[in-house]
Amino acid sequence: MNKFVGIVCFLFASHTANLPAQHRVFGPDQGNCIGRNLVEGPQSGSYVFFGAERPVQQPNQDLFCLYVLDAQLQTLTIKHIEVPGNAAPGSIARLSNGDYALAGLWYNAQGSSRAWMARLNPQLDTLWTKTITAPLGNASFKRVMEAPNGSLAWLGTHTRPGGNDNDLWLYATDGSGSMLWEFFGGDTDNDVGQGLAWHPQGFWLLSGDVLLGSYGNMVVALDSLGQFKWQRLITDQNVNGNQTLLAHSQGDIFLIGESTTNQGFAFDLFVVRLNENGQVKSYGYVGESGTDAGFQAEWLGNDTLLVTGYTASYPNAGPVSPYLLTMNMDFEEAAIHWLPRNQVSIGQGLYWNPADRKAMVSGSEGDRHFVWRSGLDSLIPGVFQSSLVLSMPQHMEKAHFWYPNPANQSLSPPTGALPKQIRIFTASGRLLWETSKHPAENATLSLPMDWPNGHYLLEWTDAQGAVHRQKLSIQR
Repeated sequence: MNKFVGIVCFLFASHTANLPAQHRVFGPDQGNCIGRNLVEGPQSGSYVFFGAERPVQQPNQDLFCLYVLDAQLQTLTIKHIEVPGNAAPGSIARLSNGDYALAGLWYNAQGSSRAWMARLNPQLDTLWTKTITAPLGNASFKRVMEAPNGSLAWLGTHTRPGGNDNDLWLYATDGSGSMLWEFFGGDTDNDVGQGLAWHPQGFWLLSGDVLLGSYGNMVVALDSLGQFKWQRLITDQNVNGNQTLLAHSQGDIFLIGESTTNQGFAFDLFVVRLNENGQVKSYGYVGESGTDAGFQAEWLGNDTLLVTGYTASYPNAGPVSPYLLTMNMDFEEAAIHWLPRNQVSIGQGLYWNPADRKAMVSGSEGDRHFVWRSGLDSLIPGVFQSSLVLSMPQHMEKAHFWYPNPANQSLSPPTGALPKQIRIFTASGRLLWETSKHPAENATLSLPMDWPNGHYLLEWTDAQGAVHRQKLSIQR
């Protein structure tokens, strides 16, 4: 397994994380903030931060929000966008003409999600918005990206047409939001769209989580018109999850996410390198005894990856803290720095400014938003062990999984399952909830509304005594 070698772990553990940096927490005092990424702003040196929050003037509804921040991370303007239900952000992208594209979702009164998209001009005036409904279930957008021809691709998750499970979903539009084509893909079970990239050879790459045996990484390639090229399942005996992907200028593809490991229950940052045809070249786990995960990545120069996410492994990391990590594309060396926090703080967005060589990490901290800007000069170096090839079984026995996933208000057991015991753990491995049920009882679970958005691990024992585990995501 590709863990950092022991001496590097010691160096990481001795790092006090006292770097010159800027860090700001903001948003309404009543909380309910969901922070995502930020991009270059309309004025020189400014940034636009995208999220959702419950503003003072509307304390009973979550609205989309945009904060324009200056170079000192102080707020210049705030814009709220109201939708028919509670809003949840996906991401923001700045387009080639200076406009902004927003991807996300909102929930109706019954808890079903609706995919939402918008385009704003450089002054953040709304040009158009559009909601897409799945006739038989849920739809959501997580990412948006502009193609070289100016069309837009919106990646998300959509209940499979004619079925109950979810598919990876790519929805292509022209600049005014009119549909050009759409693609549904993944396995026959529950799939969640996570990453989107344009390959330098001229095709789309989309990635996500797939329920096949254990949670696995799925990568799909489509041509520029949405026609299927190839699909790869990437998994091993551990619970692997994908969050994003990047394509290198020379053709290789990099997946970033999290995985349990052979050494323990908690998640580690999980990185995989593929060739342009989706064949695995190398992979690795990065982390310590606590939980670590990768959520976003950017290229730092031509051959170095810059990654952010969350960690609970390192000194003073609190319950969960954001980090910055660099690694070369051969997974031979890396360096890390984390920002100690006393509340759950997750790096969801990452922006690299080559002009001042500062990284901008954004996301949610507790019930509010945060932005953290830091240089990379003081990152603590380390090395990977030599890379291995990830096993890619041609066939895996289907496991039983609870649904829907991501979940909002409740979970239902797999068809025909008779669970005897159910336990839910936090991402760091802390037991959060436990119950025992008679196998004949209704095992549908109501999820407490005070549980925050994020990743959990669900463990259940069936009537025959076999123990099953799956990654669970909560999105509200």
